[in-house]
Amino acid sequence: MLTLIKGGVISGVRNTVKATDGTVQAGGVNYNNVIVLEETSVYSDGVWTYYFVDGIGLVKELYNDVVIFELLDRTAN
Repeated sequence: MLTLIKGGVISGVRNTVKATDGTVQAGGVNYNNVIVLEETSVYSDGVWTYYFVDGIGLVKELYNDVVIFELLDRTAN
């Protein structure tokens, strides 16, 4: 597990790479080899979770396990 500090101690935000080979479903599509990034703050109890797919970008975003963003449709490059 890799932990990245965004903004250092002053901002109180911590980003942790939870997986580089994760899976996620977004818009009815199952994605493999997903990078899962978790963001927490010392100022709140909320947890942001981001799912990134190589060559596509962000496909899903959660806040405390509630979907905030989900890629529903995409076209070929």
